[in-house]
Amino acid sequence: NAVDTSVRAFIKSGANVDLNGGNLTLTATNTTHSVATAKPHENVSGKSLGLGASVAISLVDNVTEGVLENTASLTGVGALTLAATGTHELDTTATAGAKGGVAITPVVALTFTNNTTRVTLGSDDQVLMLAGALDATATQTVDLVTRGLGDAEADGSLALGAALALTSANEITSATTARSINAGGNVGLKARSGAKALTESQADAGGSDDKGAGNDANSQAGSQRGFGDSQAAARGKSGSGGQATPNAQTSDGPVTIAAAFAISLTDMNAKAAIGSGLTVSSGGALTLSSLVNDDAKALASGNATKGNVGVGVAVAVDRASLTNRAAIESNAVVTADGATVEAGMFNVAGN
Repeated sequence: NAVDTSVRAFIKSGANVDLNGGNLTLTATNTTHSVATAKPHENVSGKSLGLGASVAISLVDNVTEGVLENTASLTGVGALTLAATGTHELDTTATAGAKGGVAITPVVALTFTNNTTRVTLGSDDQVLMLAGALDATATQTVDLVTRGLGDAEADGSLALGAALALTSANEITSATTARSINAGGNVGLKARSGAKALTESQADAGGSDDKGAGNDANSQAGSQRGFGDSQAAARGKSGSGGQATPNAQTSDGPVTIAAAFAISLTDMNAKAAIGSGLTVSSGGALTLSSLVNDDAKALASGNATKGNVGVGVAVAVDRASLTNRAAIESNAVVTADGATVEAGMFNVAGN
């Protein structure tokens, strides 16, 4: 499942727009719901060998922008409103089952998503003159579910139920200006970012062989992530980003085998900012507000209940990186009737 969306409301670079005292509103709204499911028609069975395998991959890039591009010129403007809203839901599920004398069920579910929602006033040599207020708001909410579910039941000596679920989410939300502003009313730059990610892996096996190809759990995870990145590159997607895959290990060293492996990697960046060296004058209050809510969860369960060899090992790893900034950058000059500069928590219902 490969999805690439771009929704933009913008005044193009070099354009000259005269509003004759009227208001201008640029609104971009992007709502997506993506589903990738890999599931056999029915569980595979064989007298001597049962092999059931499923792979589900979601590669999703979404861009939502409300932009006054570089060198775009506005005159005679009353109030200016920029609004960009991105709402994205993604469900990736791989399910498989096998029965036989030797039963093997490898299951892989991969979610790689890159979402950007922004409002921005691009650079220009002229001061943007507004008779009224400036309200620029970027809001992004993301809900991700990645599940790998494997079930293997052997009548003989070996049942291997191996399930890996991996989520890599890169989220960017920003409200910024790169040009000077003189507004008769309030000036507001606001970024709102909420992300929820559930990564779940379940593997049930009648037995699991711990004498595999010599790869430990970290190598297995790295291999599958590399596979997903290669699929993304082949489709012109961004892939899983630069955040390193966390190691699955205890005080005794790396985990050598994991029947169930759930990995969640989230990278969130939110910013509301006035650029360096700019001058912003507001006839009312100034608000720079960046609010973020990141809720990531990794769950893994592995059961080994039957067979001559049975190993049930589950590994869940969650690594979250978050940057949240509200800033008046260096050498900027601000004149306003009060100011609020805040970087805080975004209140998302149920999250």
